[in-house]
Amino acid sequence: MRKILLVIFFFLIAVQTKGDDRTWKVANKANFTSLSASYFYNQNIGWVVGASRTFAKTIDGGLTWTKYENIPSNSSNFYSVQFLTKTMGFVGVSNNELIKTTDDGATWTSIAVGGPDGGTVRSIYFANENTGWALVSTSNEAQIRYTDDGGTTWTTQMTNSTGDIEAMAFRSPTSGVCVGGGSGRMDIYYTHDGQNWARANIQGVPSVYTRLDLRAVVMNENNEAFAVGWGSQAAGLQPSLILKSSNGGEDWQYMEQAVEDRQYVNLNAVNVIDDTTLIAGGGAAYEGTVMLKSTDDGITWHRLEVKYGIQIKTISVKGSKLLASGSGGGIIYSDDGGATWTMPDGIIPTTSLYTIFKTGDTIFAGGYDGLLVKSTDNGLTWKAVFASDGMHCPTIKDISFVNENVGYIARYNRMVSKTVDGGETWTTVMQDTNVTAHTLYGVQFLDENTGFVVGKSGTGVSAFYETTDGGNSWSKQIGVFPDHLLGVHFTDAQHGVVCGRDLTLYYTTDGGASWTAGTINGSPDPSADLDRVVFYDSQNGIAFGDVILKTSDGGITWDYIAPPSSSEMKSGVMLSPDHWILTGGSEINETTDGGTSWANIIDWNVFDNLQLYGIATDSDNYLWVSSSSSEVYTTSPLVSVSDETIETPNKFVLNQNYPNPVVKGAGKSGATNISFKIPAELSGRRFELTVYNVLGQKIKTLFNQVKTQGSYNFKFNISDLPAGLYFYRLNTGGFSVVKKMVIVK
Repeated sequence: MRKILLVIFFFLIAVQTKGDDRTWKVANKANFTSLSASYFYNQNIGWVVGASRTFAKTIDGGLTWTKYENIPSNSSNFYSVQFLTKTMGFVGVSNNELIKTTDDGATWTSIAVGGPDGGTVRSIYFANENTGWALVSTSNEAQIRYTDDGGTTWTTQMTNSTGDIEAMAFRSPTSGVCVGGGSGRMDIYYTHDGQNWARANIQGVPSVYTRLDLRAVVMNENNEAFAVGWGSQAAGLQPSLILKSSNGGEDWQYMEQAVEDRQYVNLNAVNVIDDTTLIAGGGAAYEGTVMLKSTDDGITWHRLEVKYGIQIKTISVKGSKLLASGSGGGIIYSDDGGATWTMPDGIIPTTSLYTIFKTGDTIFAGGYDGLLVKSTDNGLTWKAVFASDGMHCPTIKDISFVNENVGYIARYNRMVSKTVDGGETWTTVMQDTNVTAHTLYGVQFLDENTGFVVGKSGTGVSAFYETTDGGNSWSKQIGVFPDHLLGVHFTDAQHGVVCGRDLTLYYTTDGGASWTAGTINGSPDPSADLDRVVFYDSQNGIAFGDVILKTSDGGITWDYIAPPSSSEMKSGVMLSPDHWILTGGSEINETTDGGTSWANIIDWNVFDNLQLYGIATDSDNYLWVSSSSSEVYTTSPLVSVSDETIETPNKFVLNQNYPNPVVKGAGKSGATNISFKIPAELSGRRFELTVYNVLGQKIKTLFNQVKTQGSYNFKFNISDLPAGLYFYRLNTGGFSVVKKMVIVK
């Protein structure tokens, strides 16, 4: 099946050199920040809430989400959610507040819950519209608050004055539990009448724990309760806490797991699938997503292979449909009880993207939690993938692709991963370690077989690795350089430069068999770090970080260049021997005279106040920049179209709009028709028809709906658009067709 090639066609625009246009725009943006709670009314309708007043709803089981904006609240973060009907529900926030909607989020009412000053409503349970409980907690006190008049008045049922309580669950209005704890303390309370609470009995917890906080709890129809929480590897092998109660929360037993099943991460969520099957979730920066499943009523738990880097905070269950969400606003779902998991199309988690790489029409930006955001259509559409081997998903520090399919990434925990299918799946070609002092910062491959990786093998201990067989085997040099390495660049298989901490800067002319320190002219700070080294050709290059150094003899000698600011420069490109662009802090600094003068080319009308990390350029000199919140910025036009009607075999047909040009003015209809066809293979999928201006900015979404097989015609009223060139795009799940449209007076 041939791939659609979308080509820029700018008529009505003066001819200009590609890349000269420095109009910045946002190419990619995350959906949500961290998500803290979810609730499903049925298998299709559900809600998620989280940081930055996030409240979003799905009506198709989590495939697509609608975010509600400008929700009135005294809090900037939302923590809990429950809906009693499809349109009436509650959200728990901070400052002792609940907010309530009766019209599907169109309007909201604030409800003062009371409790400890500055308390967060961590959990809510309403048995009906009038009768409800709210868990209100601070770091040193918690209360269970109760209402029987829909929240008009509240009373205190339980106070824990020794610390916070983090989660609450009810089996019925008369049976509930709540859990929490902290350093050296585990707090569990239960009620058997819905009014009076008592402290539970806890047995069997080993003495290895420095913390004992429980973070999630659930009850089933058999009056059993299950709680999960703290776990740590860094603090000395403390297994994830798992407890069970068989009598409604009154007595609890620590569930010790077999050595091979023990996890050492925080478990933040737990839920019931059926009478004997449970699911729990959590994670950590190195382990990535950790999902555990028990099929014997919570006695033994086994880890599922879930290839994501999200740290799970909440799990909702409706039949065989599971939805999990958490750090960075990541959402994944399972339709088969947890056996397989999928991230919905269009969900981009929020994280720091430390590096960006462009090859052909394909762009990758990678960073924290092993996240990669990827575009295969020159930045027009994006998807999120995680470079996970199923059990580990460490942070990505550098990317090197030799073509659109074959690429390598350097990561924390001394891991190198390889893809041969354009980043969809990854295999480990340098085995990772749980020793955090072993980190890889730079990677470069000259072809599919020859590559170099640099980093550290302990504090201040340098590490250089080389492969000539695509990562099947590696030669290594440990401790050869004065301090650990951060960057590497080879101009061919024999000539290369490495750089790192404390002005570490060495070159080789024999493929790394021997190394010589570069001669530095000038007086930079001897403790300055050099984060990266890049070359324009075999002779001209720059090394930069806290300072800038320039070479014109292949790395033998280097001249100090005064940096444009105090920000550490994280990434850079050379467009000519004297034309460089460097990113760092909240700046994009450009010089065209070899560093004598600089200009900050950032546009604050487009950029948020973010930390900027990676920068890449393409053959047309358009720039691509990655940031600390998953945003990717570019100077590329983004929109690319073809003159002809494009028919994609077994996909869909988008016809040229008629009439075109569209004439607006007196006596004219001010409308045009856009027709398209959907084949049987794509029947039942969600399609989006959008209109863009010549800068690639979205002007209108004409529809975003599920469509079945057939021919369609959409009448588009253009009366509110000024005359000019526009593009309209039909998209579904990675397949896109774009056409141009002209409006004239």
